[in-house]
Amino acid sequence: MNDKMFHHEELTGLRRFLRPGPILLALIIIVSLIFLVFRESQPNADPLPLAWFIMGAAVFGSIVNQPFRSDNPGQHADLAGYLIWKAGVAVVFAMLLHLIFMAGLLEGPLFPKYSRSEEEFIDMANFVLIVDPKTYADAAKIVVWSFIAGYSERFVPNLIARLADRASRQNENKVESE
Repeated sequence: MNDKMFHHEELTGLRRFLRPGPILLALIIIVSLIFLVFRESQPNADPLPLAWFIMGAAVFGSIVNQPFRSDNPGQHADLAGYLIWKAGVAVVFAMLLHLIFMAGLLEGPLFPKYSRSEEEFIDMANFVLIVDPKTYADAAKIVVWSFIAGYSERFVPNLIARLADRASRQNENKVESE
């Protein structure tokens, strides 16, 4: 009996340690610190990189929408872990949305445009440092879309599904025309 109890307590402690919220928070902090060190090591680096505003808007959107979600955060045993997880997912979705815009997969007057995004790829350092929104309005658009990505947790997954469906249809049409 004691062996089973000890094993159960050991697993419970391990589960607490391996909860997704703290792990995601640690990953976000590590990636943010790496990004910050990288940016600071560059001459003429922006002291307030757009990425911080994207992450902040996503987290803020997630927080603002929390009272309207169908799930009750009080039902989760680890409320802090739950909220960190939600905020982390919002940041990941906002950054993914930023990349979707940078790649030109969504275009139109509501979506941001980027300068130098069509140049030949050299390395990730140049990618991070030179591809920026074309105008201040474009920077504002990505921040607004980041808020939306955090606010509406199904927005980016649904968008990805639509993009994948569109790519599949284009591929089918290409095969049929050959």
